[in-house]
Amino acid sequence: MQVDSEYLKELLRIAIEHPEATCGIDEFFAEQAVNTEDESSIDRLFYHLTLLGDHGFVELPPSRSENTVLGITRDSRDGYYYVNGPRLRVTAQGQDFYAQVTNSTIWEKVKPAMSSFGIPVAVELAKVTALKAVGL
Repeated sequence: MQVDSEYLKELLRIAIEHPEATCGIDEFFAEQAVNTEDESSIDRLFYHLTLLGDHGFVELPPSRSENTVLGITRDSRDGYYYVNGPRLRVTAQGQDFYAQVTNSTIWEKVKPAMSSFGIPVAVELAKVTALKAVGL
């Protein structure tokens, strides 16, 4: 699966704008960042939330079983997905990155770098571009 930089940014936005310190996985369903009727849409959510966790932007809940990923369980009897209420927290690194990429000038430089060179390069580019924007 390809990394969708706009989707990563949208997931961070949903978590950051949540009124509580932690955000339930169900909030992504409520914000319609995922189509519960489409298994590929749920896979996309899993993949991108896991990427956010891998790169330290969010702390993710541990999976409890092989049928449960990020607190979302697929029932093998009926094929429906059930949200088990785990919560994630946006880290300081996630807050900083999101603050940088909400600046359209920074985002226009970071977005293609993320596609071409990966998330770590995009994070460094966002920092450098933000520092240049404030004259450092």
